[in-house]
This record gives sequence, C-alpha cells and structure tokens, in this order.
Amino acid sequence: MATLNRRTKPFSSQFQTHLQRDLGLIEDARRTCPNPGESLPSVDDQDQSDMASYMSANQELLNPIGIRPGRKGEGIFRLMYENLNGLPARISGNPKLTKIMGNIDELEVDLFGFNEHKINFLHKDNKRVSLGQMFNGGEVLSRAIGGNFKHPIAQTMGKRMEGGTGIVAYGDLASMIRSDLSGMDNTGLARWSYMTFSGRDGHLTTVVIGYNPCKPSKSYGQSSYQLQRAYFTMAKHDTCCPRRKFESDLVTLLATWRQEGRRLIVCLDANDHVYTGKLAKALTSTPQLDLQETMLTTTGTHLTATYFRGSRPIDAIWTTPDICVTNVCAMPIGYGVGDHRAFIMDISTLSMVGRNPQTIKRPTARRLNTRIPRCAETYNRILENQVRHHRIIDRLNKVHQQGGTPETIQKKLDSIDNTVAQLMHHAEKHCRKLKSGRIPFSPEAAMWIKRTLCYRALLRYWAGKIKNKGNLKRQARRCHINNPFSLSLQTIADRLAQCRARCQYFTSHGHRHRKKHLTSRLQAAQDRHDEAGEKRILQIMKGEKDRAFWRKLNWALGQRRGSSVSSVQIASPEGDITDYNTQEEVQDAIWEKIHRERYHLAEEAPICQGRLRGDFGYNASTANGDAVLNGTYLAPADIHPGTQSIFHSIAALRKHIPPNSVKQIITREEWQWAWKHKQENTSSSQSGLHFGHYIAGADSDILSDVHALKTSLALHYGIALTRWKSGLCVMLEKQPGVRLISKLRAILLMEADFNAANKILFGNRMLNQIRQYSLMPEEIFSERQRMADDGIMAKVLFYDISRQLRAPAALAITLGGQTSPSGHHTLSSALRKSLDWAHTARNSNLRPRDFHISVHRKFWPKIKYGLCANTSPLADLVSAMHRPYYWMAPIGGMIRSAKREIRYLDTGFYGLGFPHWGIESLIEAYKKFFIHFGTSSVVGVQLQMSIENLIIELGISSQPFTIPYPRYNSRATTGFCTCLWEKLDKYKLKLQLGKNVIVPPRQHDQWLMTSFELAGYTMEDCKTLNMVRLHQQVIFDSDVYNADGNTINPRYLHPREAGQKWSTLRFGKQCPPPSAFNLWRDALEHLTPGGRRRQRLGEFTHHTHVIWQWRYDPRQDIIYHMTSQGMTQYNKHNSVRRVRHSTYTLHGPVSTDISHTHLCSTNEAQLNTIVLQSHIKFTPQRKDFQHFLDVLKSWQYPRIWKSLKFTGDGSWLYEAIQTGSLTCVSDGSFLRELHPHICSAAIMFECSKSGGQLSLSFADRSLSANAFRGELLGLMAIHLILHSISIIQPTLTGQVDIYSDCMGALHTLSNLPPSRVPPKWKHADILKIITVHGQQIPFRRRFFHVKAHQDEVTDWAKLTRPSQLNCACDVAAKREIIVSSAENPPYPQLPSESLSIIVDNYKLTSDTEAVLRYVTHKAEAKSLFISQGIMSAEQFEEVAWKVTHHTLCALPKMFQLFASKQVFGISAVLGNLAKQKAYAHLGNKCPCCTTCKETTAHLLRCQEEGRVKCVNQQIHLIPFSSPEGIMTLSSPLRNR
Repeated sequence: MATLNRRTKPFSSQFQTHLQRDLGLIEDARRTCPNPGESLPSVDDQDQSDMASYMSANQELLNPIGIRPGRKGEGIFRLMYENLNGLPARISGNPKLTKIMGNIDELEVDLFGFNEHKINFLHKDNKRVSLGQMFNGGEVLSRAIGGNFKHPIAQTMGKRMEGGTGIVAYGDLASMIRSDLSGMDNTGLARWSYMTFSGRDGHLTTVVIGYNPCKPSKSYGQSSYQLQRAYFTMAKHDTCCPRRKFESDLVTLLATWRQEGRRLIVCLDANDHVYTGKLAKALTSTPQLDLQETMLTTTGTHLTATYFRGSRPIDAIWTTPDICVTNVCAMPIGYGVGDHRAFIMDISTLSMVGRNPQTIKRPTARRLNTRIPRCAETYNRILENQVRHHRIIDRLNKVHQQGGTPETIQKKLDSIDNTVAQLMHHAEKHCRKLKSGRIPFSPEAAMWIKRTLCYRALLRYWAGKIKNKGNLKRQARRCHINNPFSLSLQTIADRLAQCRARCQYFTSHGHRHRKKHLTSRLQAAQDRHDEAGEKRILQIMKGEKDRAFWRKLNWALGQRRGSSVSSVQIASPEGDITDYNTQEEVQDAIWEKIHRERYHLAEEAPICQGRLRGDFGYNASTANGDAVLNGTYLAPADIHPGTQSIFHSIAALRKHIPPNSVKQIITREEWQWAWKHKQENTSSSQSGLHFGHYIAGADSDILSDVHALKTSLALHYGIALTRWKSGLCVMLEKQPGVRLISKLRAILLMEADFNAANKILFGNRMLNQIRQYSLMPEEIFSERQRMADDGIMAKVLFYDISRQLRAPAALAITLGGQTSPSGHHTLSSALRKSLDWAHTARNSNLRPRDFHISVHRKFWPKIKYGLCANTSPLADLVSAMHRPYYWMAPIGGMIRSAKREIRYLDTGFYGLGFPHWGIESLIEAYKKFFIHFGTSSVVGVQLQMSIENLIIELGISSQPFTIPYPRYNSRATTGFCTCLWEKLDKYKLKLQLGKNVIVPPRQHDQWLMTSFELAGYTMEDCKTLNMVRLHQQVIFDSDVYNADGNTINPRYLHPREAGQKWSTLRFGKQCPPPSAFNLWRDALEHLTPGGRRRQRLGEFTHHTHVIWQWRYDPRQDIIYHMTSQGMTQYNKHNSVRRVRHSTYTLHGPVSTDISHTHLCSTNEAQLNTIVLQSHIKFTPQRKDFQHFLDVLKSWQYPRIWKSLKFTGDGSWLYEAIQTGSLTCVSDGSFLRELHPHICSAAIMFECSKSGGQLSLSFADRSLSANAFRGELLGLMAIHLILHSISIIQPTLTGQVDIYSDCMGALHTLSNLPPSRVPPKWKHADILKIITVHGQQIPFRRRFFHVKAHQDEVTDWAKLTRPSQLNCACDVAAKREIIVSSAENPPYPQLPSESLSIIVDNYKLTSDTEAVLRYVTHKAEAKSLFISQGIMSAEQFEEVAWKVTHHTLCALPKMFQLFASKQVFGISAVLGNLAKQKAYAHLGNKCPCCTTCKETTAHLLRCQEEGRVKCVNQQIHLIPFSSPEGIMTLSSPLRNR
C-alpha cells in the first residue's frame, strides 16, 4: 500500500490528503523542471469552511508533531486514534467514513480508536447499522466494540447524541482479542471502550479509548456532560461532577488492571491539558499505573494544540513502560475527518503480545484463500519455484536412498520439513495483496485510477524521482495519454484534479458501473458459449448482491456462538464454583480436569487394572499384542471368559486379512483427492500451515509430490515429524457464556498434513479392509449420507416399539454416537427456541421484507431440526405456534388481531407465509419415511417393525395409513407412525405400502376385527374386543377356527395363560378384564350361528402366523403333538366299533420330518387319547427360487414383465456375466403429443460369445412422465433383472456393461448415494428402487454412453453393436407408447416399490415436498375461506388455485402481504382504522367518494371519478397478446 510522502506540504483541509501529496509533487517538479514559471493550483477553492479559514491564521495546526509514519515494518502494530466530531450512521453516501477507511487502508492500521462519534444506537433509524458493519475490513478480519449512552431515555432523543467511544481491530490483531476482557464502561454511559489482547508469553495488553466530557458554557440539556450528570443524579444519587467521576473511575479501573499484570495503552480526549490537567497528573503520578505520555517520551517533543480552536493539547496517548513505542505522530488538523489531530502510533508486536503470538489463524485472517483463483495460482507458482530452487524432491529421494537409523532419518526429514514450512509461509505472504475495495472494480474506474497513477508518475519524473522514461511512456500509452512529456505542469495538475474527482465519484457510484460491467461480461460469456465463465460471473453477481443484505441480517439475527475461553469455572461436589482467570491457573485447571480426568476415564476399565495392562501397554504394541493376533497368547488363569472370547475372535479375524494388506505409501493422486474434498475454513496446524496451503497445493503435481513423499517417508520408517508431535488444545463453549469446565468442548488441533495422513491410512484404507472382509456392520462406521436427525429417529422408534410391545427396554447412548435428541425434537424445546428468536427479532428493527426472509432462512432451520421425529398430536403442534407467531406477525407487517390461521397459511393462498408446524412436521416425517422404509438401515428396520406392530394393534388392514384415523386411532399406541397417520388422514393423503407383510392365510378369510364390525358391534365394543384379540394373539378369522374352517377352536374361548405362545408374531402385553372375555365369547358365537361359519374357509394360500400344535400325517395315519418340551406321536387306535371320528393314543416322544403333514384339530377323549376332528393340507410357499423369472414375478406389481423374452432357459446369462461378455442396453421414449402422461422403456441383453438375447419393453403412466423418466425406467429394469440373477446365484462374480443414450441418467446412477435417496429428487421412486437393489448386486457394473438415433445418419452395418441395440430399443419403446391406451391402470406402482403416496388418486413421483405443501395448505385455505365467509366450498373449488398459487409465490413479498390484507379485509382502510382511538377522528367514510364506508372491498369498487380514470388507464396499458384477449378480459375489468 502507498504511504505518506514525508516531503509533502502540511495538510490544510479536511479532505485533502491526496491533494496535498499531489501539490507537494508539483512544487518539487516546479523547482526542477525547465519551465518554473507555471503557477500552482489554488488550495483555497477546495474548502471554504470555517475551520480552513481559522487554521489559515494558525499555521502550527497544519504541521505534524513527531515523525510522519512511513511504510509499516515487520513486527509492528499500528494504532490510529482520532476524535471524529460526529459520524453519520450509514455506510453508503458517507464521505467521512469513506475517508476514514481510506486512511486505515493507506496506513495499514491494525487498531483504530475514536470518540465523539455522536451516534444514538438506540434510535430506530440507527438500529440497522453497527460499528462492526461501518468499519468492516472487507477481506480482512475485523472486530469492533463501542457505543453511546444506552439508557432508555436515549430512545426519546434524536439520531444524533453527543459523546460515544469505539475501537476497531483488524487483521491478525483482531484474532487475538480476549472477548471476556473487552467491553465498555459498565455504567452504560460509553465513557470509554477497551479491548484486551493476549499472546503466548503471558502478555496481556488493554487498549482504552475514552472521552472526558467538557462542561458546556451554556445550558444544553443534551450534551454528554448533562446526560452523565442526570444519570449519576437520578440513578446513583450522586451529585458529583461527571468530569471528576470520569477521572476517579478510570484511574481506579486502570490501577486494578495494572495490578493484574496488564500492559496499558490509554487514548483520551481529556478536554484538559494533557500535561498539567488533573486527569493527566492522576494518570502519570499514580504509582500503581506508571503511565507516561507517549509523544514526550518517544520524540522528546511536547504536544501543542490538538483542537483547531484550542490553544493547548487536550488529546494524547499514554502507555506503560513495558509497551515499546517505535514511532508516534500527531497528524495535522484536516488529515482526519474531525476537528482534532489524529494520532498514529507504531508499537512493537513483541512488547504487545509476545513472540509468535498467533498460532491458529481465523480463516478470514489468512492471506491465502483458494476461493480466489489467482491467489492459489500465485501461491503455487511461488512455492514451485522455491521447491525447485532448494531441490526438495531430490533431498527427499536422497533420504530414502541413504537410509539409516530412525534417529538419523528423522533429523533429515525434520530439516527438510522446516525448510518446506518456511517456503510455504513465504509463498502465502506474497500470494496476494489485501485490498480495501472502496472503489468497486469496473473498466471505467480502473482507467481513471490508472490515469491518476500515471499523472503522479509524470510529476515524480519531473521531480527527478523516476529515471526510466520508457516505462512511463508505455504506462501513458496504456492509459490513452498522448504526448505525456509535452504536457505542462498546469495541465498535469488540472488533469490530476479531474482524475481525483472521478475517483471520488466512483467511490460513491461505482456499484452501478460494476453491475453494468458484470452484465456485459455475462452477455459476452453467453455469446461465446462459455458455460464455466457464465457460471463464475453469475456467482460473482449473486455474491455481491447478497453480501450486504446477509451481513445486515446476520448482524440482526445471527446466532450467538460460543468462543474459546480464557477463564474457566470448576464446580465442587458441594456446588461451590471457583473461577480461574490467569493464564497459569486456566492451563493448570484444564490439564487437571480435562487431560487427567476426562481423557483417562478408560483407565478405570478392568482391563487396565490387572496384568493385561502390563502385558499390552497403552497402545498394545508389545510382543503380547502380536501373540494375540497370531493366536498364541496364553491368557492368565483368572481372566474373564468374555475377554478370552475377544482374544480368540481377534485371532480368527486376523487369519482372514493377509499380512501387509494396508499400504503405507501415499501416492500423489491419493493426496490430491483427499485435499480437494476438504473445507478450507477448518482450523488446524499450530505451525500456521493451515488447510489452505494443502488445498491450493493439490492443484500442483510438484507440490503434491513433495507433501505425499514427505508424509510417506515418515509413515514408511515409522517416525513422526517433530512438527506432528505437538498440538493445540482448544476449549470452546458449548453454550455461550457457560464456562464450567465440565460443560466445555475440548478439541485438539493437530497438523493438517498429519490429520490427512491418518485419514488416508486409517479412515480409508483400513476401513476398506473392514468392508472387504465384512468385519463390522456397515451402520457402525458408515457416515456417508447419514443425517444428523437419523439418531433422533432411531431413538424415537426404539421407544415406540418398546411401548407397542409393552416391554421394558433400555437404550445406551455412546458419546461417539449420534446426538441425543433430548431438548431438540420435543415440542417444548421448539417452542422455547421460537419464543427466544421472536424476542430477538422484535429488537432487530428489520423491515418486513427482510424479516420474512429471515423467518425462512434463520428461524425455521432452528425449529424444524428433529421435527421429523416429533410425536406430538397435530392439535398440539398447531397450538404451540400461536404464541411465537403472535409476536412475529406485527414485525412481518400484519396486525395481531387478524385471524391467526392467516399467519401460517401459505402465501400462494393469500396467507402471511409463516411455516405451519403441523404441515412441515408431516413433510419432514414423510421424507424420513421415504428415505429409510424398505432399506436395511437401522431406521429402516425399526420402521418395518413399528409398522408391523401397528398393523397387529389395529387388526383391520395391512395398509394402516389408508384407513380413517379418527375411527381407529384409539386402538393404536401413540408414536411416530400414528402421528404420521393422523396428518395423512387429516389432509386426505394415502400412503400405500408396497408389500403386504401380513395377509389373510386362507381363502374366504378376512380380518377378525372387520368381521366384528360387520356383525354390528359398536366402536366401543370393538375396542374391548381388540384388547382381548391382542391377548389371544389373533389377527384373522382363520386364527380362531379349526382346520375345517367352519367351527371355533375351543382354546380361543378361554384366556391364554401367561407364558403361552400361540403365534409366531410378537403381540403387546394386554390385561383385559373378565367382562371383556364374556363379550369376546359372545362375539365369536355371533360369527358362527348354529356353531358354524356362514361361509367355510378355503385352502391355505399364504403362511399362517398361528402356531398349530397338532399335525396329521395322512400317509401313516399318525398325529404329532408339538410343545415347548418336544414332539410326541399319537398312533391310531383300532376300534372294533365303527365311530365317526378316529381316536389316537399316545405312543411317545419322537423326532421326525413333519414338513409334509397336514394341520389338524383334535379333541381330548380321555387321558392320552385324542379324537381327530379335521385336517387340512398346508404347503408353505417356497422361498428358494429356481429361476430368475420366478424372482421377478414374486415381487409386487409384476406387470412390466409380461413382454419379457429371452433365448433358451436363460442360463447363458450367468456365464455371460462371469466372462464379462454381457451387454445391457436401454432406451426410453416419450411422445407428449400422443400421450402426455405415458413414457416407455425398452431394454436388450446380449452375450457377445453365446449370442443369447433378452428383450423387454413396457410403458409407465405418471404425471411427471418425460423422456428422462423413460431412460431411468429402462435402467431400473436392467438392475432388477441383474438383482434377480444375483439372488439365484449369490456368489456370481464378473462384470456387466450397461449402455444408455442419456448422459444425465448415467451420471445420476453413477453418483447415487449408497442407501438413501431424498424424496425431493426427480423420479425418486425409480432411483430408490435402483439404489436398494443395485447395492445388492455382487458383480461389477460399468456404465457407457452411446449416441442416440445413429441409424438416422449412419448405415446400420457401420454401427457398433451397442449402437444397433440402442436403435432397436428406441423403436420398441416408441411402439410401446403407441399401443398403450388410456384404459391402463392409472399410475400403478413399480415392481418392488416399497411405498408410494397418493394425492387425488395420483401417485407422486417428483418434487414430493412441494406437492405435499401445496395440497395441505389448500386444505387449510379451504377451511379458512369457508369459516370467514369469503367463499363457499363450491366456489373455492372453482378457483384455478394452481395458477393462482404459482403467480402469488412469484410476486414480491410486500405485494403478497398486500394481497393477503385485501382478501381477508384487514388492510389499513378507514373502516378498520376508525376502530382505534388514535384514528377515530378520521371517521370510516371513503375519502374519495365520501359516501360509503371504506373497506377493502370498497377500494376495488369505488366509483369516484379519479379512481375510475386511473383504473381505465391501467387496463389500457395491459399488454394483451391478441385482439381476442382484449375483447375477453378488458370488458369484465372495466365493468368491475
């Protein structure tokens, strides 16, 4: 950055920094140039203020005191202090702020302190801006502290209020702030602000900026002095002088800090002499302070007047002796923006914060930023040159070639590592220059800046400071300056003045030129079809547009984050809390409580207490560890059997994994892949080699080779670099402000390359071995695609299953597992968070438009976390959102008295648009259900169990989500599934499960509870009967009937004894009273009038869950009885008499195969003798399929396989897969003009060796039918067939080549997540089927793209075989659409589809979330419109709501708000305002026609002449597309 020229003339005007520099150059040029007679431009016309005229008579005010600052050197912190004499509370159009930031950038200021900014931050117009926003450092990290009078009386005052202090830190210094030791005057008077900075050597430095008010000569009630006096008098009952109070309080505070060992820098506007005044004497003479005035101590010069009307110094900086000041200067009045001198002081970094003060830099404080392309490129170029120059790769290779002892190798590697670290720091330092960005870049602005520099360079040339004339010529030519050396000094001065004026213009208005420039570059990129450039420009435009908006929004409603702690608290067992504040105390407390206690909890385990700890040590790297792996370890005799089992399992696992199967060498490609997927903002590396170094280096092969080779050598020789051996333990607050050491989060920041090496070695390679050899379940260690609330879902479903089964259960939550949901998913937690946010929003003073954006971007993400697992009833969810929305509605622009249903109605239906907790809970729950149901994930399995339990509890249908909730909900246990069922039923949505897991097993069978309802039993009786049914473990009619399917089994007429199991399913525990069994027996008798069923049950068609204890073997005429003790045999008793039923006598225990036997019913005739009543053949369905076609037909909805054809018996498919000769080709088709809701697909399999072929074509009906869906359908069919083949031969290996002419479909399949497909994806139903079945295919799949319709341009014989097959598939797919008809089943499910949601008889396949939100809000809107009398039900259905919803959602938020008020009659018309006392005097008549009451309806129909003319003019301006449109629409509009 440019620095002040020490040879310039003194400053004389308030805004003349650059001007005076230029005048100094002109004066130097005039003394040395050939034509010295030229006049200089006048200065007087630059500023005609009173201050300029006053200072013209006091020239000493225009001279600096001390040494002017030059370029800031290394190891220096620069402080700037100034009295601002007022600062407007705005960012744009603020010349004072612009000049301040220019001075800060020019002088490279690290700390800027100021007073008398005179901003009343409690005024409503000033709440939208803060000091942090005004003094934002752009690319540089900045932290600000400051304010003004904070008491409630300030709210009644104007935007401008006397006094105020502030302090801003930039860059590295901003990252060293001790937030807990920084702040403002605790009285709320803003008499001083202070920041404290800490370093590694125990340095603690506090910088204080203060303002001592002066006593006004006249009675002025709003002066800082009078405000402070009023505060002390009324609040503290203290009538002392505010000046004396300031002096005593400040000296006491500084003395306290000094006793704590802090170093002090005090910048004051004392409003008194800084050498002889009372405050100055108190500061310098107090022994505890030992402060000294810096100007006199450093330069030996006394300060003169520092105020432009004063005659004595009233501003100064005091420091303690341990602060090393290298330079201080009191700049001329006019250099800054105020009427006081500005002070600039350079301080040694060593004395302020110690050696190497900052180990971990914040991302915003780093100079290297890989998101800036040129920055990373420059860094790589510099570092590559240095690596070549120092021969780093050759030195690393030499280390490996020479070898040696580990100590020798480590010494050499450490030396190389230190060199590389220095080179990396050097490259980062020079990779870019930090720019202020005060003038937004545009070609016009850049040209004027370059011309300014060129004209100054000309002046420097004539002044003899530039010798190279050629470079100056080229610079002038590039700036379009002709004949630069023939210009006179007067011409150069005039043009330079014009350049300065243009630069000042671009400072204020550069954004419009910047936008114009980006728009032109975007158009140029589009014209040359540069997609990458177009995307980059759009990102820049969006980022620049949103940056200021989100900065304001984050400042107003940003989440308060926990910071690193510099003081901790420890609670004793008695509850007493002890504070530790000093660095030594804090470090000792952390070491004792964290490192010695928390990190050594594992030492309490029994394995660490006995002989095993001595045998294995801490890392188990001893010979005994190897013996366990080899299976030769001899365990002690007293060891626990479970531990011995672990040893045996370890040895068995070791045999499966080959030795040295994990490589220790990291290749360049692995290193680059690892770092290209890292987040640059991650903090790490005490050495300062943060993530940005390695992310940038991943784009360079040379740098990646260096890092990978250095890391590989360390791993290969089993050594750790010295830099790797130390880390930084960071203690962070989990909850802001809570510093109990037991509530802190401890994070150990290690070196970035060490972390990467561990991730590659252990996180990738070793886990790949675990996966390869199936040593652990995937759910234990797999984190990919796992969402944070999956753990909440798992816990909630665990509780649901436990309550459904009425079984006690316990859940253990590990520290390393998923987050505990307590306090997150509960309704009370959501309500508490929403009320806190609403309170914050009330004080944010946001505009309604900004507030609505923050509701959806800030408020809702906090509330909806865990909402997917919320088990509260819908009514509770709706009532819970009333309180927060009551406070939020006025901020959003709607009166509180409006109907509260309007607040959470969608804007597309004229609502306010706040999120509806019940609807959003439904959407989130369905998303979780869709993602997991039907998969093998933990949540998926739990969902399957919970739904099965729900089906058993209801006993009415295998599709529980399609039956009426109000009628049957009392039978079910409250949980996730029942809450989802309630919301689905409320909004008339049907969730169809793909496979009926529980079905009636016999012909003419039905659900028993359905039979009771059909028999006429009331719902209350059915509830009692259901309780008995669950106790008796019954589901269907056939469960209670004998084998003959006609008579009741007597055992079901009596209560089941405890411990007896009558079903293979698990039923929840029930305790029905005796009266319930009487009703049960009456109901069963009612089902069998005359002792027989009206329609006999037929044969078994499915498995039965009933445990049949009696089996009959018709071949040998033997009966078998199965009990928990075993199986006994009954032989037929040969009777002389002829009897109706055969009798059988006990023979004894037996063990035999009974799979061929019949189910039978018996009666006990006498002891050990039974009578066979009836029997029925029972043949269980076989699950071992013989052909892949049987597998396909066994899945639900096998309709698409009707046209499946293949060569022979299909056995050639297995051989083709094994040899890799199988080619699979698919193609989809969609003919919108013929069938807009039908798409089709065709596939072909062909073996290149045997010539076998398989073909299939089918059509699918869907509202989202398109060509892409057709392509996905073909790929789905291929995967289903391949999966069916793998079921027949699970160990089949090989590969399959899959071809498609759709690049998008192939890309989608190649990047599918392993198990979870979000429902918001397009065609998620197909993608989920492919995901679930594709991951179970054991052989390899390779995807290839083939061009479409090649037969149209190329001869068939010249096409490749995949191209020919693709063309054939295209013809077959089109034929399938042509032959399809509208009579096909509407929108059926796909094969093996786990679930589908039906809305208005249509299956949702794409954009499910948006459709569900539309349908549910439409139902809410209909209810609200009818209840308010706006429309009837019939009228509501006549509205084109889809078009209306789409149009309203696309309009600006404030128009949506206006439309909502108009529709519901709550806008600010006189008819409504007159009800309020403040507006009652206005009356309720329309001010235009003065005859009718002004309502929202009247506004549209008022016949006042002016309004009628206005409406007609607007109708005339409507751009109708055709004459018919004019005739159709204009007439009704005019009539209305």
